[in-house]
Amino acid sequence: QYCLSGRDNFCEVASARGLKEDGGMAEYMIADAREVAPLGDLDPTEYVALADAGLSPYGAVQTAKPFIPNNGTAVVIGVGGLGFYCCQYLALTTSARVIVVNRSAEKMAKMVNYGADELVVLDDNAYDKIMELTNGKGVDAVFDFVGRDNTLELAAQITKGLGLISILGLGGGTLPVSWTTVKPGVMVRLTQGGTITDLYEIMDLAKAGKIKVEAQQYPFSKVLDALDDLRNGRVEGRAVITFEEFDE
Repeated sequence: QYCLSGRDNFCEVASARGLKEDGGMAEYMIADAREVAPLGDLDPTEYVALADAGLSPYGAVQTAKPFIPNNGTAVVIGVGGLGFYCCQYLALTTSARVIVVNRSAEKMAKMVNYGADELVVLDDNAYDKIMELTNGKGVDAVFDFVGRDNTLELAAQITKGLGLISILGLGGGTLPVSWTTVKPGVMVRLTQGGTITDLYEIMDLAKAGKIKVEAQQYPFSKVLDALDDLRNGRVEGRAVITFEEFDE
């Protein structure tokens, strides 16, 4: 029923190229027509990551909108490849005040140019700082792109009643849900990908010049270098493998 309604990200029998089946890291591949979004004049090697890193945060923001009132407050924990886009979507499609929380102050500093209103270092003082910024009230929605015990605990502490905790990070942490850990009415949601409609809307925003992207390109012959850079945190945004060398 989910697939038929365009919510492929919730299909019970899900398939994803490069994850559950081969595809993607090849010069050519065959795709179903409904899986392809028109790019217009956009450079695919620059904007391809929107279908991955750009899709999950967009889906998360869309489902969070009912929880974020006009001029509400949202927190984005972790501004790597996905959090980078989440800040932009919040700024573009909501009136929320956006607080970014990140372990590295240096990497977080640029986010003031991409939708962040406040920056908070992820340390032992993060809770106190966020509560100070919200006059002790807490926030309406939290998007956790880390998913570790400490970030999930922080998310639960700062989310006000009837708020939303959207978990996208795969850090392996756990969030105990009880009367002592979350406030009444809080929804905890595991967010995965987005809908086909979301994908088309993202591409429309990109074609209108409203989304900034981050991608580092590597020729296929350097794919091992790309993987090494990923492992060691040297990639800004997403690593994109190109195949121009085969056309020469």
